[in-house]
Order: sequence, then structure tokens, then C-alpha cells
Amino acid sequence: AAVAAAPPASVPLVVVSHGLLSSYAWLEYLAEPFVDAGFVLALMNDYNDGDVGTPFEYAQSLTFLRQSLLRDEPRLHGVLNASAVAVGGHSEGGAGTFVALNDTQTLPHRYAGRWAAAFTMSGCLQGDMPYVEKCLRLSRVPLLLLAGELDCLCGAALERRLYGMTPTPCKLLVELRNGTHCGYMKAPAVPMATCELADAGCHVFDTTLPAERQRALVVRYAVPWLQWRLTGATAARATLDERLSDDSNANVARVNITCAVPAT
Repeated sequence: AAVAAAPPASVPLVVVSHGLLSSYAWLEYLAEPFVDAGFVLALMNDYNDGDVGTPFEYAQSLTFLRQSLLRDEPRLHGVLNASAVAVGGHSEGGAGTFVALNDTQTLPHRYAGRWAAAFTMSGCLQGDMPYVEKCLRLSRVPLLLLAGELDCLCGAALERRLYGMTPTPCKLLVELRNGTHCGYMKAPAVPMATCELADAGCHVFDTTLPAERQRALVVRYAVPWLQWRLTGATAARATLDERLSDDSNANVARVNITCAVPAT
């Protein structure tokens, strides 16, 4: 209903990838708040519900999905704003997001396009990351990095380093106090045993941020970030600043931002 009532070619598109050994269903909690905020949300499902893929393959799938929705989906013709498309991902899907941000250099021409903004949830690759980092060093796409203070797989120190290396003039790093790697996901019917076992490697679970609260914080920060970057709404920037300030003690361990506040 929100899409049907919108002006022609005005609706922003957000394309999001799951991580390794997971599924789009584990990020479905994003759907309702993102749609309520005025976005079309596309959750990618790749590699047989999370079978192993490389960040390059994740990036190909993200950009292919974007182009398919913009060009080939009749229900969205005349609805989507092709200049207001964002990309995001969790874990290795976040690493794929970093690659996709430089897709004009790293992907075949048929996939190449432009992203207006991005956000990642503890984006990283277990093991060798030079290729991913090379792509990130070449990107100037506005980027929000969410990091978990107690993430054992893609730690906050790594996310700080990634934040430092991207030359984009607008970037935001939010470290979630006591946040974990698994807390971004909501498994609908199956346990996240593999992720939880790995996450338990550096902390005791009774010290961590409750997963439901962590997911709520993803929405709390990602929605105004994307509204601001995709629509230019200065009110959304003000909302983001207010939320980060209000949460600075209870939920946020660290905030780094380089984006200038646009003149009103």
C-alpha cells in the first residue's frame, strides 16, 4: 500500500545479503520497519541457504538483484528511484557489500551500477581480506558500519580499521555495547549453533546484549541513516543524531562519524 500510494519513481530500494551459513529468512525482521519507513526491501538468498560463496560472488548477486528489480520486475516499473538504491549485508554478506561498493571496477560490466548508500552488520571475511579491503579503499559511497563490542568473529577493532581505510566523505561507525556476531540475526525455526559456538569464543553469553535488543538497534540506526542518505531528509539526520546521543551510555560503546550536517 505504501508503494502504491507513492509518487512515480520515488521509492528507494535497499538490497541486503545474509552471511555465511545463513539465509534471507534470518533477516526478515528488517522487512516491516524498512517498508514502513518507505523503502522497498529485497533480501538476497544465495548459495543454497548459506553454502560457501566468496565476497565477489556475494557482490555479483547483490548487484544482479538490484539490476533485475530496476529493469525486469514489472510490479516495480515506474515505482523505484534508480538513483536511490542502497546495499547492505551481514558478516560475509557485509564483505560482499564492500566489494559491491566498487563494482564498476571489480565486476563484469553487465553488473555495474551505482549505489547511493550502504550499511553493514559486522561485515568481514574470515581469513584473507586484502581483495575486500582493496575494494573498500576505492569506494566513496556513504557507509554505516555496525559493530558488536563482543563480536568474536568480526570484532570491533576490525570494523574500526575498515572505517578508517574507506575514503568516503560520509561514514559512520556505531559499536553496539555488548553486541555479538549472531545478534543481528533471527533464526525462524533452527538453532544458530555454528554461529553461537564461534561467538562464545571470547565471552560469556549472560554478559551480551540480548539479540532482540540488538536487532532493534539495527533498525533504530539503519532506518534514519538510509532515509537521510537516500532521500536527503535532514530530519532523518537529526533523528539519527538524537538516537545516538540518547543511547550513548546504555547501548552504544563508540560512535565515529565524518559526515557534515547539510545546511538547512
